[in-house]
Amino acid sequence: MDKDKPIYTFQKLKTTLKELGYQIEKAEAYRPIKPVDVSIEDIKNGTIEITDEGIFFKTSDGRKHKGFMYKREYFLARYGKPRFHIRNCKIIQEFKARGLFTDKYRWANDYEVPVCDMDDNFIDKNVNILPLCKYCAEIQRSEQNDIYRNNEDFVNELKKAAPQEIMTDVDVLGYTKEWQDISRRYREKHKYTCERCGIHITDDFGYGYIHCHHRNNNKTDNREENLECLCIECHSKVDKNHETRFSKGANYVCLQNFVKKYKPRKTK
Repeated sequence: MDKDKPIYTFQKLKTTLKELGYQIEKAEAYRPIKPVDVSIEDIKNGTIEITDEGIFFKTSDGRKHKGFMYKREYFLARYGKPRFHIRNCKIIQEFKARGLFTDKYRWANDYEVPVCDMDDNFIDKNVNILPLCKYCAEIQRSEQNDIYRNNEDFVNELKKAAPQEIMTDVDVLGYTKEWQDISRRYREKHKYTCERCGIHITDDFGYGYIHCHHRNNNKTDNREENLECLCIECHSKVDKNHETRFSKGANYVCLQNFVKKYKPRKTK
């Protein structure tokens, strides 16, 4: 028997959940994420979750990623490298209680991280091999777990984690429930400007002609790097599937209205 093959796949249950509007897929076990500064607001709204099980960052697609925190600013020449934290240890608890997280800590999950060097005009420098916080180490030791020598050991452990099946709540079109807000925020960030042809919509009634496209065509992958701000015309030309979708019905009518209003053909 293949030890890595599940004994039972619960296929009927998965089918039922899909019919109820859930999408079941493999969650990524690990992917490096750009370090983010941590504030008290991030902790209060759940973007950063600090627990006895670990420290997690929630991306815009709703997925939680395990990582570590470290001092954003540090005297690198004077004190060496900042220690990294992986649990709700004594130091983290004290800083939360005193409300000193703003601009003090960064969350990361990769080998090399940027540290603002207070010994060198506050220049961001890439640093690796961060030592583990002694209080986090004490927690690990009390649980009889292996002690991470540095953040590379910790990241290597993250990479070993097996992918898990997750359920994503989606609507009848396959989009996540929070998609409308994500799409609006992304388009606002790009000032309703198409990232391909450069057309810029300035009137409120025309904002609907600017779409938010999933680059990999996975409607549940709402990571910002997977999004693209496109006008309806550029969106209709992404691939064959999109060409078909915009060749008939309401999509076709909207496309023609957009071209007529914003891209009239030049007369000779």
